[in-house]
Amino acid sequence: MEKPATRQPDLWRTSRVAGLITVVGASLKFWYLYLDDLSRHRPNMFAQRVLEEGTGFSTFAVLIPAIVWANRKFRFGEQHWYKVAPIHLAIAVVLSFCHTSLMAISRMVLSPLLGMGSYDYGEMRWRYPMEFSNFIVLYAVFITVLTLSDYYRELRGRQLATVVGMVATLIEQGKLEFREDWIRPGVRERVESAAAQAGYQWLKPLKESVPEATFDEIRLIVAKLRSQALPHSR
Repeated sequence: MEKPATRQPDLWRTSRVAGLITVVGASLKFWYLYLDDLSRHRPNMFAQRVLEEGTGFSTFAVLIPAIVWANRKFRFGEQHWYKVAPIHLAIAVVLSFCHTSLMAISRMVLSPLLGMGSYDYGEMRWRYPMEFSNFIVLYAVFITVLTLSDYYRELRGRQLATVVGMVATLIEQGKLEFREDWIRPGVRERVESAAAQAGYQWLKPLKESVPEATFDEIRLIVAKLRSQALPHSR
C-alpha cells in the first residue's frame, strides 16, 4: 500500500506562526524594558525603546524563514547530534552577524530621521559577540520549539493515518459503510473524476490531480471505489 509522507515542507506557514510568537516576545520585552525605565525614573525613553525593539524585532523576523529552513534541513533526531550541532552553530553565527549588522544599519538610518540624532551602537568588534550571546539563546529556543512541534505533528499524522487505513480496509471489505460527511463538500466528486481517468491503484497521481484533497480523504474515497468494484458490493 502506498504511504504518503508524514512531514510536509510548509515553510511559510511555519514561518508565519514563528513570526507571531516573535511579535508576542518582542512586545513583552519592550514593556519589560520600558517599565524598568519608568521604575528607575529615566525620562524620555519611550522613543528609544520603540526604535531599538522595533528594529530588533523586524530584522529578526527577516531571518525566521532561514531558521525554519535550517531546522527542517538539519533536524535533531534524524542525524547524530554531534553532526547536526556544529552545523547549527555555524548557521547561528552567520545569522547573528546578519542580525546585528541589520540592526546597526537600520538604527543608524532611522534615528536621525526620527529626530533622535545619531545612534551610538558602540564598537562593533564587541557588539557582534555581545549580540551573539543573546541570539544563540533565541536560535536554540526556536530550533527546540520547531523540532518538538514537527515531531508532535508527525506523530499525530501517523496516528491519524493508521486509523484512516483501518477504516479504509473495513470499507473495502464491505464491513463498514462509507459516509459522505467524512469528506469535505466537492472533494469526493473531483477525486472520483480523477480516479475515473487515472485509476485508483496509487494515491499520489490522485493527489497531484486534486491537490486540495488530503491523502486521508483520497484514501477513504479510493476505499469506497474499491468496495464498489468487489463482488460483495453487488
